[in-house]
Amino acid sequence: MINSIGIIGAGRVGGALSLLLREKGFNISGVYSKSLSSAEKLALKINSFVYRDLESLVAESELIFITTPDREIARVAREIAKIPNLKGKYFAHTSGSQCYKILSPIKEKGGITFTMHPLQAIASPEMGRQVMPEAYFSLEGDPEGVELGAYLVRVLGAKVLYLKENQKSLYHAGAVVASNYLVTLIDIALELLEISGIAREEGYRALKPLILGTLNNIEKYGTVNALTGPIARGDTVTIEQHLEKLREYPKLREFYLVLGRHTLEMAQKREDYNPEKGQEILKLFEGEKSNG
Repeated sequence: MINSIGIIGAGRVGGALSLLLREKGFNISGVYSKSLSSAEKLALKINSFVYRDLESLVAESELIFITTPDREIARVAREIAKIPNLKGKYFAHTSGSQCYKILSPIKEKGGITFTMHPLQAIASPEMGRQVMPEAYFSLEGDPEGVELGAYLVRVLGAKVLYLKENQKSLYHAGAVVASNYLVTLIDIALELLEISGIAREEGYRALKPLILGTLNNIEKYGTVNALTGPIARGDTVTIEQHLEKLREYPKLREFYLVLGRHTLEMAQKREDYNPEKGQEILKLFEGEKSNG
């Protein structure tokens, strides 16, 4: 379907995508990057060429992936739009937050534009090559581009999420919460254990089975029914003790309150929810003492 794929950007995503596409039998026509050394390293891994200018890469490619940092995509699109003979060529960027319209200068010159974002944390090209087939890729853009993207994703062994352009920011916000903020959440849990006298390394080892068990429960039962702990069981005494001790650590207390309020909203969806206990918990979160 596509005989030649060019890669702009030789970072983690560009590297992982190149390695996997090459492994699946696609011809990588070449790599272009502001960092010549990065482009050379990637080209060596995929047995391809390094291009020192965009025009040559575009001329030799039917599909061009723009895998640069988000802040560079608009600039790259403007540079590509200056190149002749773009009509019928496919251009995709891999950003999770930007929609395909950032490539409008290319579209105006006849290019077919879309986005293809791997919903996966990629720490290195090699690791990315391994985990991408297990991931979902979000697609949005010109219909022809989305069709090609879906074909590529399936060949890679991954799954497709179809988005509309106005969904992109919220979709990416959800991904950030699930990935980046999960790290933050665990870091704060470790900080609390550390305050209680448990070293961070030991604390992580202790929490790991709990974390993995919780993820397994979410997969099996869904978020609402996987919920356990004092809010789910209406344990106002424990919550009050937590909040009282956390007065010594105002930032951690505020974090506890923010998550607690949202957790209470989740608990209200459970069949075993006790409205009376729920009201008592809400009062605790609003700063009132419990009667229990």
